[in-house]
Amino acid sequence: MRTLARLFQWASLAAVLAAPLAASAQPDQLTVHDPFFEPGRFMTRNLQLNGGGNSLVVERGGQVVGTLDIKQRCERCGPGANQIIVGLAGDTRAQACVWNGGARSRGWESVRFALQVPDVPGIYEVRVSGAQAKSCRGAEQWWTRGGGAPNGDSTIGVIVVQGAPAPPPSDRHWRAIMRDIDRTTGDLDDLSEKLRRVTEGRKMNRRDEDDARAYSRQIADLVQTLDALHGELDDAVAQALHETRRDDRPGRRRGPRRFVQPQIVVVAAPDVVEGPMAMAPDTYSRLLARIDDAAFPDAQLKALRDAIHADGWFLTSQAVGILKHFSFDNHKVDAAAMMCPRIVEPGALPELMAAFDFESYRDQLREKTHNRCGYMP
Repeated sequence: MRTLARLFQWASLAAVLAAPLAASAQPDQLTVHDPFFEPGRFMTRNLQLNGGGNSLVVERGGQVVGTLDIKQRCERCGPGANQIIVGLAGDTRAQACVWNGGARSRGWESVRFALQVPDVPGIYEVRVSGAQAKSCRGAEQWWTRGGGAPNGDSTIGVIVVQGAPAPPPSDRHWRAIMRDIDRTTGDLDDLSEKLRRVTEGRKMNRRDEDDARAYSRQIADLVQTLDALHGELDDAVAQALHETRRDDRPGRRRGPRRFVQPQIVVVAAPDVVEGPMAMAPDTYSRLLARIDDAAFPDAQLKALRDAIHADGWFLTSQAVGILKHFSFDNHKVDAAAMMCPRIVEPGALPELMAAFDFESYRDQLREKTHNRCGYMP
């Protein structure tokens, strides 16, 4: 039979392995953003966890199913793939890719996803972020890309794991409890060896990372079981020695700590002004062809003017690209001044002025546009 000293060894291991899984210390209140707005990217609203609202209290961890309304609107993203991902604060990667598409969604879309919440009492914040992977398959890795995981400003929901109620005093003999401790310690030995084989000596792939995460969670659960068995053993030994059971002894732990739901402060995102949508790539290509086919600068400007009269709007990059099809700077000034009010992004003037070699033409553009270029809601 293994000695009780092994308990202290596994208690230290628990502090290391459970740390990435534990939630934040219990705060008095948490801020939840509904609706949430990521400037220039996407919006979310109406998060529901397990069919309820954006806050959920459960006794144990496990799978939590969520639904969410999303709206993608990212003019700078281009036609490539874009994703919206969801996870928990403290995760090293997102748990769900809830949307995959281009620069814009079809208005508001409802999505469904699942989160795996650790079985460790605490408070877990549900957060959202954007990604630009090739597909949803690689989007989850973007959770910590660019300087760290999403912060509290992107919290859209809260899950509180309270922990199971304290068990009643045990009537089992201390020898039976020791046998359970010995068996649980053996299971920890086996899982620790599996975790070591997965994480040491070679580069981890995605399957290895999933295995390591699963082993860590199982080890954290077994450490909790050992802690509870240790408390049960303490009571059994005290009873055998005819000591009075006192739950207020220093360091005494009777079951897992119970967390209560903090005050949830719901903060709405600022009103989002729906602006115009830039010209589609195929429409833009046809416009460039008409400009190139025009025999004279006046005909080129007319082709551009006709596109604008047909409710054409431009990205800044598209406007700069059009200027490159004009040979003379004076015609570029006319074209840039014509496009400035029709650029969907604000603050486009510096990029357009960079298309001119001489300051005199930049001054002409400033005068024609009154130093304003880009969409003004």
